[in-house]
Amino acid sequence: MMSKHTWLIRKCWMVPRRATRAACILILAGVCSVATGSGPHSKRSVGPDLITSDLHEFLYWGASPDGTIQAYSFGTWACNIGDTPAVWDGSTDQHPVIGQNLFRVTDQRCEQIGQSWLKWGFQANNTDDCGDCNDPGTTDLLGVNCADAYSAGLNGFQTALGPKSVVNPFTGEFPVSHATPSMTTIGGRLQVPTDALNTPGATYFVEGQYVSPDDSAAGNNRNNTSYRAVWFLPGYNPTFVSPGGTPSSIVQQQPGIAAWAEQDATVFLSSTDVPGDGRLYAARKATDLGGGTWHYELVIQNVNVDRAVGGVLVQLPSGFVAANLGFHAVPYHSGEPYDAAPWIGSTTAAGVRWDTVSYATDPNANALRWGTMYNFWFDADVAPELVTWATLALFKPGAPAEVEVAIGPGLMLRGDMNCDGVVDFGDINPFVSYLVDFSTWQAAYPDCPASNGDIDEDSVYPSFQDINPFVECVIQSGCP
Repeated sequence: MMSKHTWLIRKCWMVPRRATRAACILILAGVCSVATGSGPHSKRSVGPDLITSDLHEFLYWGASPDGTIQAYSFGTWACNIGDTPAVWDGSTDQHPVIGQNLFRVTDQRCEQIGQSWLKWGFQANNTDDCGDCNDPGTTDLLGVNCADAYSAGLNGFQTALGPKSVVNPFTGEFPVSHATPSMTTIGGRLQVPTDALNTPGATYFVEGQYVSPDDSAAGNNRNNTSYRAVWFLPGYNPTFVSPGGTPSSIVQQQPGIAAWAEQDATVFLSSTDVPGDGRLYAARKATDLGGGTWHYELVIQNVNVDRAVGGVLVQLPSGFVAANLGFHAVPYHSGEPYDAAPWIGSTTAAGVRWDTVSYATDPNANALRWGTMYNFWFDADVAPELVTWATLALFKPGAPAEVEVAIGPGLMLRGDMNCDGVVDFGDINPFVSYLVDFSTWQAAYPDCPASNGDIDEDSVYPSFQDINPFVECVIQSGCP
């Protein structure tokens, strides 16, 4: 018997225009309904859903006394794309906190070179900058389709900053009272090593992230990061305007690691959700050194996994030879309690691995915690098509103890949503599940790379923009 979704795809394919076909498929499948309202986010999430809708203006605060650290803050815009107002009460623990990060991309590597303490949110402005704001009539709520802005000055105002270490990024829970950083020039602000800003040919990206309890409770906490390109003028002053005079654009609902894949087509990018916790991203670049040897760059970004990552194993085939293992971590600062000891790299029969000290030994060990990105690199006599999976050991106790992340194409076949090796009508139901309930799809097809659903190859997935090309892939029994 023909399934519901197979029937609707065939029925909707009779509609002549491609965009109309996609709308037909989604509405008949129950994936969405005709939305009401206006503005760029007219399709509403259920519950409050905060995104970083823009990053604007920079403040350069100055350098550390020895000149080795530069301090910044930048302004952030939030938009509530959900169907329920978001709580924004600065006198309680029911409001957002906001993180600021800086990344450097070269032709070989993407690194996080700076992070800030968190801005504790207060008072929503409820402006129309996201569209037609449904003003709730109070600054303790950010209304549906409403926007709120914080200036660069407010996001660097030290008495309103608090440590990342007291926040659970997945649940959005944090204490009402918290420590504040020292009132020095760089205390708690976005700190960047001076020498990291002097890299010829490098490009730089800032990232803003909102974490909020009710956004998390609604299950809308995996789209809260956005990034934007930035340039540094003489004197270490930042600007969002390129040397050619063109302002950069915000890339919404994507973490900083995605900038690497966007800039370099040879970078493989994937995401993985930890059961009962947040989201991790992995990116890999392979460079042929000749003579059968390859150099590998691996980046792991922890967006909002509270349990953190304490170990990384890159799975390699038996008999491999690896050398030149390396590691980089963005430093914590201003009194955060975490150790800065580098992870130790080693080789095992299963592959190359890096580990920090165990949680049982030191709960404040240098784990890959939320809002941070760590780098791992090595050389090996293994071709890229055989370097496709990494195992990440979770730092805090719990189940599961580890998760696997895709770091290469492997089983990747665009449109093959059940990983049976073909693209056909059997992929329709999995594709619909992938769009509307990603974690359920991932549990049903654990060995299937999420990038199989990135039909338009824009490195944004799951995405409704992939519906039209997916329909064509199914009809053609494969993607072009």
